[in-house]
Amino acid sequence: MQPAGHDDAKRTVLRGFRSIAEGQVHYRYAESAETTDRLPLVMVHASPGSSLQIAGLVAEFGKTRRVIAPDTLGNGDSCPPAMAEPAIGDFADALGRFLDAMGLEQCDL
Repeated sequence: MQPAGHDDAKRTVLRGFRSIAEGQVHYRYAESAETTDRLPLVMVHASPGSSLQIAGLVAEFGKTRRVIAPDTLGNGDSCPPAMAEPAIGDFADALGRFLDAMGLEQCDL
């Protein structure tokens, strides 16, 4: 069974990768010409899992906002964490570095 809104999301949600120290972070995103003047919305999926879980939401919010939804380290198509037993702070740090790599100085989370 596909997540709710999966067919719509497949048409409007794009995918990309950004590099951080550990390797590549996969993300899904949606945006339109009308979304450039608003702060981007960064969405984080439940773990374990991936941004596929929220692709329908990314598509819907992407109608009015630039939306970026990364796969957390070790989930989806993102690289694994550098350490064997990462703590929540390690994931938060990696998210911050991903946002820096995306060139985001501000966002709604």
